[in-house]
Amino acid sequence: MEVGNFPYKRHSVFTKWCYNGAVICLLFQGILILASWLWTAARPESDVRSLLSSVGIRWFFGTFADNEASVLLVWLLLLSIALGTFLQSGMAEAVRNIFHLQPHQLSSQKLLALEVAAGLLIVELIVMLLLIFMPHGVLLSVTGNLFPGPFSASIIPAFSFMIVSSSVFYGMMGDNLHSLTEIFDCLCSCKKWIMPLLLFYITARELWCSLCYVLP
Repeated sequence: MEVGNFPYKRHSVFTKWCYNGAVICLLFQGILILASWLWTAARPESDVRSLLSSVGIRWFFGTFADNEASVLLVWLLLLSIALGTFLQSGMAEAVRNIFHLQPHQLSSQKLLALEVAAGLLIVELIVMLLLIFMPHGVLLSVTGNLFPGPFSASIIPAFSFMIVSSSVFYGMMGDNLHSLTEIFDCLCSCKKWIMPLLLFYITARELWCSLCYVLP
């Protein structure tokens, strides 16, 4: 049994790590809630804020969605789409065969598809470099720096787009993807990997925001 062309055992290990991480975050969340209440009860003059006070409870429920909404969440979603497409399109298996010096296992059609997909990826990288290093590069900040600036903010989206476009191109040219439905299924194929990771993200992000609230 395989999930996204990765062995099921590897998926199970990854899932277990995410679940364990989520449980640890929930435990620390409970400890933080109790500790903040005990500390404010013992030292009401301190700056520590209780998560069990009326204000703390309103903050917890009222800001939960805002706490979870972050750039990191978008990055996780984009990277999961890129990973799923890379695996499901067959490009990952083709690259693995090449690096294992087994190109004979690839048909001439798939080998050509891999070469063209690699060429597309190189072209996209060149375009990115031109947008950065040309005079008055549009991806530089107003001060001419890479960090922070449009380039640093677009690294993950641009990387994900390049992987997705080259993988889909390989899948279509390599006779692995035959319809628009199969392409969209390929884009969404990593859900069994991303859902455990999102569970861990939600618990970890809320723990961090709660800690920032308790200790302003």
